[in-house]
Amino acid sequence: MQDAVGELPSRLDQHEGALSDVKQAIADLPQMESRLTSRIEQHEGVLSSVQQTISELPQLHQRLTSQLDQQSAVVETLQHASAEQRSVLETIGDSVGAVQAQLLSVETKLVAAHESALHAEQAAKGIAESGELQASLFGEINSLGMTVKSHAAAIESIRASMARTDDFMERVVEALESLQTMVLEQARDRVVA
Repeated sequence: MQDAVGELPSRLDQHEGALSDVKQAIADLPQMESRLTSRIEQHEGVLSSVQQTISELPQLHQRLTSQLDQQSAVVETLQHASAEQRSVLETIGDSVGAVQAQLLSVETKLVAAHESALHAEQAAKGIAESGELQASLFGEINSLGMTVKSHAAAIESIRASMARTDDFMERVVEALESLQTMVLEQARDRVVA
């Protein structure tokens, strides 16, 4: 029993220490409650923000769908414009082919006219005595000269037409490049937005 009595002060000290710890814990309860309340409020704010973001998702989806529809419309417009431009380029190609065929025909006629002029000149030398034949040949030569001049004028007209066609093709290419730049900028702006 004496051992139990001797241990009593030691146990009493232990209980007093434990009691002191409990009192300290009780004294710290308001601070802990304040910290817990603060953390709960922070979590509630984050939760509210998450809930608001979730509620905005349908609107965001709708905006994205609308933008995709707009981009699809732009792509369709570009495809249509591209088809039209291909058609214009094919028409221009056909025109250039026709002009080249006309040039070849004119060149052939010029060669024939030149050969006729040479033959006429030789014939004129051969029958120099006959004034009537000379006058006739002279008329043919003048007629051939007029034909050559008219062919030359036709060639110049065809060349001018080809130059206008080249200018038109350059403008078409510039318009395509401008349209492409505009569409890419719109697409880039939409992506950035």
